[in-house]
Amino acid sequence: RTHVNEIIKRAGVSRTLFYHYFPSKMAFARAIVEYEILHLHGLVEQQTALTLEGAISTFAGYVKARPDRLRALHTGGLAQDPEIAAALATSFERYERLVLMLLGIAEPDEQAMFAAEVWIGPMITLCLAWLDHPEISQETITNMSAQTLRSLVSQARQGAEQTSEHASAPCRSILYTSTH
Repeated sequence: RTHVNEIIKRAGVSRTLFYHYFPSKMAFARAIVEYEILHLHGLVEQQTALTLEGAISTFAGYVKARPDRLRALHTGGLAQDPEIAAALATSFERYERLVLMLLGIAEPDEQAMFAAEVWIGPMITLCLAWLDHPEISQETITNMSAQTLRSLVSQARQGAEQTSEHASAPCRSILYTSTH
């Protein structure tokens, strides 16, 4: 936990000025989270030849450059704040749609979105664990994450196809027996 006095000292501003812009420490945390989300999306989206691996590698590089921010957000309880949780949910959906687009899924169906939603949590967990294992390369983290996403999307879509085949099979047999 960081105290307001430490923030004020590091920023070189007065307590009055700090509270003029941020009525509480949580308001300050929300502003930082919003800035970091915009910064990360900007880093990913400014790439000229964006690929899935490029987007994931950019995220991993961001994590490596700002380890304390990722830890504070995902293990420090900040995500429990409703406004921060809403900002994260919006950011995650934006990133999920981006990576699905990079997989060639421009208009994701329910199964693809489900797979991407499931993937984002383990990707963040992978990056948090990676911070404690610097011997593992960023390329390895990127490849692990990309393979996981591809597998989840494939499995979710195959599962949906199998479910729809099983659901329609009894209808076909009922129609077949009633007409013959």
